[in-house]
Amino acid sequence: MIILLSPAKTLDYKTKPSVYESSLPIFQKQAESIASEMRKYSAKQISELMEISMDLAQLNFERYQNWNKDETMTPLKQAIYAYKGDVYLGLNAYKWENDKIDFAQQNLRILSGLYGYLKPLDLIKPYRLEMGTKVKIKTQPDLYHFWRNRITKAVIVDSDNLNSNYIINLASAEYSSVIDYKKLNLKVISPQFLDFKNGTYKMISFFAKKARGMMASYLCGNKITNAEDIIGFSQDGYMYNPQLSLEDKPVFTR
Repeated sequence: MIILLSPAKTLDYKTKPSVYESSLPIFQKQAESIASEMRKYSAKQISELMEISMDLAQLNFERYQNWNKDETMTPLKQAIYAYKGDVYLGLNAYKWENDKIDFAQQNLRILSGLYGYLKPLDLIKPYRLEMGTKVKIKTQPDLYHFWRNRITKAVIVDSDNLNSNYIINLASAEYSSVIDYKKLNLKVISPQFLDFKNGTYKMISFFAKKARGMMASYLCGNKITNAEDIIGFSQDGYMYNPQLSLEDKPVFTR
């Protein structure tokens, strides 16, 4: 199966990774092209484009200006260790054993506005660029148009190599919607994570994001390749809830 995750806005390039093996993004040239386009924007324009503070905009302006310089200016780190958001808190990849990392390298993919489609050990530079950012790249009006066919084809290649019939979609709608599912002969399963609050089950963003990471960790740690087996997930108080579940949207509650 293919497991999809979103990237994170926050990054960690200080903590040493658990392993030093690495790979290169398949869309390295495309990432360079996007970075080149982003170099044309001033800090103020980046702030307006991404709707972020001037401090964050200045940081990302400097990242793009230094993009082609040496590693002292633009460090590299494996994606699974570089991202530091809620999902990756749940993923906890620094605690993974080598066999778990190997499984993830084959089955886990991270969708990215800049890099498109990443394996866990792909080396990436510090950046911030959400998939929903309305930036024009060459003849394409936005990142969705730029990436849709490329990422969809990459998913098809991976599914063929894995002889897989399933996608376990643990990515947010912003990222997972970049894929053209009509071109895939794959079943998409999107787990949902709900917490009981004020008398009802609700999706609470922080907890749901962390749970997506925990689910990805569970799938990789147990080397799960059958979609039916995901209902065995029971971490941090979550349990499969058959009453609330649909076939393509298994629900886990706590």
